[in-house]
Amino acid sequence: MQEIVEKTRLNPDEKINQIEKCIDLFVETAEKKSVNNDEKGENLNTIYDDVNNTSKKKMDFYGIEINKLDKKFIKPYYICQPSFSNNQKNYLEVRDVNGVLPVGREEVMGSDWICLYAIQAEQISFELLNGFIRCCKGYHLKFKNNDSNWIPMQSQNIKDWTYIVEKELNRRKNCKFVIFLLNNKTDKLYAPLKKHSLCTKGYISQVIKYESIMRAIKQRRGRLDSYFSKILLQINNKLGGFNYFLETDKIIDEHNILLIGIDSSHTWRRRNNKKQIGVAMVATKDKNFSKFYSKEDIFNYNKHYYSQSRMSMAAFIEEAFEQYKKENKGVYPKNIIIYRQGIAHNHLNKIELEVLKIQEICKKFNIHYHYVLVNTRTTIKFFEYNVINRRNENTQKYKNPKQGLVILDQITNLNRFEFFIQPQLVNIGSATPTYFHVAYGDLVLPKELLIKLTYWTTYIYPNWQNAVRIPHVLKMAEKLSSVTAKFTQSALNEDLSDKQSFL
Repeated sequence: MQEIVEKTRLNPDEKINQIEKCIDLFVETAEKKSVNNDEKGENLNTIYDDVNNTSKKKMDFYGIEINKLDKKFIKPYYICQPSFSNNQKNYLEVRDVNGVLPVGREEVMGSDWICLYAIQAEQISFELLNGFIRCCKGYHLKFKNNDSNWIPMQSQNIKDWTYIVEKELNRRKNCKFVIFLLNNKTDKLYAPLKKHSLCTKGYISQVIKYESIMRAIKQRRGRLDSYFSKILLQINNKLGGFNYFLETDKIIDEHNILLIGIDSSHTWRRRNNKKQIGVAMVATKDKNFSKFYSKEDIFNYNKHYYSQSRMSMAAFIEEAFEQYKKENKGVYPKNIIIYRQGIAHNHLNKIELEVLKIQEICKKFNIHYHYVLVNTRTTIKFFEYNVINRRNENTQKYKNPKQGLVILDQITNLNRFEFFIQPQLVNIGSATPTYFHVAYGDLVLPKELLIKLTYWTTYIYPNWQNAVRIPHVLKMAEKLSSVTAKFTQSALNEDLSDKQSFL
């Protein structure tokens, strides 16, 4: 699969050449058709009109133009990158009245965790421990170790692993999380361990594969430290901490905005071979968009699915309001922004009742809302025209846009509020922007602030230290949906609803 990706991944120049060849082939085919029909006695101009009408329809739908010489240049807009307070030492050392670090660093003590590892991976367990000790200081994380934290496992049976975990959790009442270190013989335990952790017993876990550490060891030392640092930050997030403190505009703070991400996934029940759909929902709980509440519901795919999912979303939104109120001293949010993935324009009629239910809830609490459709599989690509230096013939004629590119007009539908954002800087292949359509809502927020907030929240996804393609709450809902479809195939344990345990 990786080889196929490498061969089909095209840089901007190659992509444009491919498009132009397709256009040439389309015009050439049209001309041959015209000549053949002319030989049969048909009017040549009529055939060309038919061809142009066909291409006009394709152009409207796919954004393709027949005349490759008539290139259109679009005026772009760029949003500045967000500001963070994460690695400033003087900021991190300032604690609140309860002694808690403001950026949410969790202090992990020696008695707070255990690690079950395959006995064959004992040598790697030492590398893992040394990596944690070496990297935790750079992120102001406290990590202490005891010999009793490490439990070797000779068995490859899932029942033996889960028995030891339950035994240790009952014995260590203050144990916060469990690490599983698997080798190639115990890889098959990944999915059942995840299900045991996330659904059956409701404890936080981190599964690490032997091959992943070996792959990092074979590379340079900086790559290995980066790998261990990422694991530490994931554990910090799962324990309720957060890695980045987003410095938002004062206007955004005054609006008391709650963000919600909704995504769905398809899965099959192995016993009865029936199709099921899991709806994953994640909401923020604080003004800095760094604390979360999540829920996952699974439904049989039948005629009652839409009504069931609608009621599930409505219940979740009300719960999210109460969670926000609890976190913000009894104050409800004034506005909510709902990012919904997986709904096309031609399926808007299927979610009308869902939106009506959301309107009813928001009216009940006197809260304004925006319902935003998000699509990452767009057929439109944007490229920057690169001024070529004649002395360097290898310079590309086109290049991917810079991160923060926003397209508001010229190619968007003026009858609806829609825009494109290119959140990431793409160095390999051709960049694909993310499409946003504000389909419903009455939120009184300037367009530029909504776009800015949407872009900024792509930078604070807990599992990645740079921008992702969609807002972090929607990315988290996508991750929760994926974990449910691939591994657990059941809803999360209620004890984990306010934890990011699925990351």
